[in-house]
Amino acid sequence: MIQHYHSCEVLFCETIGLGPATYKTVIAEAKQIVLTDSLDFIRDVFKQLSHMSHGMNCETEFSELQAFQIFPISTGDTDSSFQFLKPAGNLTESNSWYISDDKALHERFAGRAPLLAFDNSTIGLINTLLHRMGCENRMLSKLAVKHATIEGWNELNGQYTHTLQNKWKYIAR
Repeated sequence: MIQHYHSCEVLFCETIGLGPATYKTVIAEAKQIVLTDSLDFIRDVFKQLSHMSHGMNCETEFSELQAFQIFPISTGDTDSSFQFLKPAGNLTESNSWYISDDKALHERFAGRAPLLAFDNSTIGLINTLLHRMGCENRMLSKLAVKHATIEGWNELNGQYTHTLQNKWKYIAR
């Protein structure tokens, strides 16, 4: 606060008795996130929480925080930055949202699946928080796997295969 209200340092620190924020203070702030909060505000809270939780043992607080709907989710349907808030929790049908941790995946899935409303650089900055909240199973880079399959009935033609094998020198040119 001092960097924004430098002239009020005496009021905040000495008169009111405000000190530096602890991770419990930031967790309490995160629990108060509502749909009307700006994406920038939510991003700043998450960045601070991720930074403060690095290397700390605060699993109890994070397990409590998992039940709160604090993650801004975008469906890509409107021009607004996010449409609703979802909790961390387990990936279920009613609580399905994903983290596009790669630019190409974001472009591919935006508007098709509910995605965390942050850009890739922000996701990189809050990665510690996402792991502490148990959200690593929502990363599209881990979920989006390409499998080549043949659909339908295919019968091999041995005679045609043998013919092509005999002509491979001419086909390869």
